[in-house]
Amino acid sequence: MNLALRTFGVTCVFFVIQLANFALGQPVKLSWDSASASGEVGYNVYRSNRAGVYTKPPLNGSKLLRTPAFTDSTAQTGQTYYYAITSVSRTGLESGYSNEVELVVKPSPIVNTPAAAGMPPAAHNIGSSIRTRPDQSSGMAIIRSEQNRVLVSQAAIRAAPLMRTGRTYVEFQQSVNTGVALVNPNAYSVVVDFYFADENGMKLYSGSLTLGPNADTVGFLNEAPFAPQAKSDLRKARTFTFSASAPIAFTAVRGFTNERSEFIMTPLPVPMWETTATAPSVIPYYTHGGPWKARIIMTNPANTALSGVLEVFTSRGADSVQRVNYIIPSSSAISVLLGGPEADMRGGWIRINPNEGTVRPSALALLSFRSNDGSDYEFGVAAVPEESAFRIYTETSGVKQEPGPIQSNVVLTNSSSTPAMIHLEALQMDGTQTGLHRILQVPPSSQTSISDEITELLKNTGPFKGFLRFSGAPIAAAGLNAAYNERGHLLVTAMPAIPESVLASGAE
Repeated sequence: MNLALRTFGVTCVFFVIQLANFALGQPVKLSWDSASASGEVGYNVYRSNRAGVYTKPPLNGSKLLRTPAFTDSTAQTGQTYYYAITSVSRTGLESGYSNEVELVVKPSPIVNTPAAAGMPPAAHNIGSSIRTRPDQSSGMAIIRSEQNRVLVSQAAIRAAPLMRTGRTYVEFQQSVNTGVALVNPNAYSVVVDFYFADENGMKLYSGSLTLGPNADTVGFLNEAPFAPQAKSDLRKARTFTFSASAPIAFTAVRGFTNERSEFIMTPLPVPMWETTATAPSVIPYYTHGGPWKARIIMTNPANTALSGVLEVFTSRGADSVQRVNYIIPSSSAISVLLGGPEADMRGGWIRINPNEGTVRPSALALLSFRSNDGSDYEFGVAAVPEESAFRIYTETSGVKQEPGPIQSNVVLTNSSSTPAMIHLEALQMDGTQTGLHRILQVPPSSQTSISDEITELLKNTGPFKGFLRFSGAPIAAAGLNAAYNERGHLLVTAMPAIPESVLASGAE
């Protein structure tokens, strides 16, 4: 039998070092799939502080569980527990232990119930985890959202570095909301001042909140403690800016509820307020036309107006197919729709060139898909600087176009006028080498998709979870993990490329 968390399943991937697990709030709620256990009449739940070592009696005592679910209300904050399940037959025979799940228990976060119609209830295990990462390690959480046992959304959320200031794009409509998580890792309280700004950079509302020692707050921005107590119309808001009295971690997520009432999550970039980066950046992948629509969201991290040029390229073409001269007001954000005939489906990459004397904006390509039956899905690809060495989490399993399996693709973009020679190697979850490697060449001003190359590289490994490491000439890249859910709908999860230049010691 498979032991798994229901509704929201979370796996935190610590790059290079290890696979760790999400820290759940109290109480710990477990559920499992019993389909493979024939003839069972009940279940036992075992817990231990040591991996693979369990003693009797089980947590449920002498009374068997009749349903595949259990709530452990005795878990203690700060403890690491290992859980396993057994099934008991009608003759009293007890099975072996299921696969083991490791959980680190932490205090329940503050969770605000969404006010907007169609938003999912907040009675899920939602929380944050913070650790001081060892050298050469970076973290990421892969969040799977299920509805009626159908996978409807998956998002990869980078571990957030500690910062004192930050700004993110926000959107509030009937079907769109913006959620955030703030974490105070300090042993003392931190005051967080914040404000919302409209399309002209004018403040709509400002406020403050206090995060207690080692505390976090999770919620939607149109609710307390972020929005005013009186009912407020934030539909004109374009950005949310915060300033903290001490470094905190901050994560933002766009929430979109489609016509099936499915909640789709897209991580949002959170640049530091008043960043000084002026070099061009690249959105390494977009697709537009046919069932796909691409919208570029650009956020100004500065308190002065920004300007520059956004250039749109196809996957193989030195000349841009669209140029947009952008101006972003101070403290605000803009949205740019890609042009071209609706039926002309194309893919490619985008370069953002700030004008001299201005910093580059934070940018995200929001890619929306609409199938024939009207179901909507979207994911985002963030703008990044080109890097000479980076890693992308990769997972492959099963057969394409069948429910459940995951197929990984990586898109490499070379914006320079010369070819880029790239060394590709596969690494295990702990960062050790597999001995599998390839040499790739990305033509100048072009884009290369390496789905088939990944399949060929990993064909003899069976199901694979690990990393692809790329090194060589500076390029931009995005991982795209594709899976078909139980309804046969394609879901794409953007996997960020983690530059080795940021794999350093520090807290996140």
